[in-house]
Amino acid sequence: MLATTPSTTSPTGGACIPVPPAKVGKAWPFMAEWLSEALARGNADLSPEDVRQHLERGSMQLWLAWNGRPVGCCITEVLDGARGRTCNIVVVTGEGFDTWAHLEADIARWARKWGCVRLSFVGRKGWARRLAGAGWKETAVTLEKRIDGSEQADQQD
Repeated sequence: MLATTPSTTSPTGGACIPVPPAKVGKAWPFMAEWLSEALARGNADLSPEDVRQHLERGSMQLWLAWNGRPVGCCITEVLDGARGRTCNIVVVTGEGFDTWAHLEADIARWARKWGCVRLSFVGRKGWARRLAGAGWKETAVTLEKRIDGSEQADQQD
């Protein structure tokens, strides 16, 4: 289990609040609907309950974007690999992302303290366009094909 650091307030407004595993239940009502919608939109293989279990075990971390009230959340996990430790962003969701996107710097600071050499994020195509000017680059493409006879729903970005 990885520890989180105290919340930080950005000079440009808002705060990034790391939620410890023992407090996930308190934060859950603020972000459960956002999470459920984001997982459905992204065709995720995790259910909201799967994510909650990971958060409560400490194998994923919950970050609330706070601007007088919760306005978004980010869920991360730390992965070890051949290219070094990575902080993978599992979910980013909420309202008014452009007003709290700068809080990524808080997560990056935390990740560096845990020995991470990069942030990674798998998302819909729209995220690549949205994050292109913030130092993110597309490094792979994920393709999927149904083989169970059912039709795959068209995905929109």
